[in-house]
Amino acid sequence: MVEGICKSFLQLFLVGLDGLSMNFAIQKLVPMEPNQTLHEYNKLNATKIRRVYDVANVLCSLNLINKNTVS
Repeated sequence: MVEGICKSFLQLFLVGLDGLSMNFAIQKLVPMEPNQTLHEYNKLNATKIRRVYDVANVLCSLNLINKNTVS
């Protein structure tokens, strides 16, 4: 699972002209099903969402990406 998320995250990152927001990445990598409530989505996908953040943290620690905060 993590390998697929990592590969997909990097693909999204490489095509992003101005960077990649975590919200956008999660929407693309862990899409919400039609008629699914936000509570159901979070409950069913919490691990996958956490893995997206884990991938970003690892890539950042390897100096492959930089995290920027938006104010």
